[in-house]
Amino acid sequence: MSPVSPLFEEHTHEPTSETPAGPQAAAPLAAENAPPKPPRPLSPQQQAELTLAEAFPTAEPGVIKAILIASRGDIEPAFNALLGMLHHQK
Repeated sequence: MSPVSPLFEEHTHEPTSETPAGPQAAAPLAAENAPPKPPRPLSPQQQAELTLAEAFPTAEPGVIKAILIASRGDIEPAFNALLGMLHHQK
């Protein structure tokens, strides 16, 4: 038997079963390690409701939503309406 060059021997090894076979096998690993998707941006209606809820923490969410709808989504008249309502409750 003839001696085999060490260089040739390194390149003739069969891949082990521990290594993934091709790019398809690596895809699930990449998906598992992917960062979470960022949250969807809030709609203008949701942003207005959140702003008013922060300004008036004691107001019911349903009341804020109703006033915002009555104000056609305009935050300034909705803010003034909530301010008037809460002022008269005291």
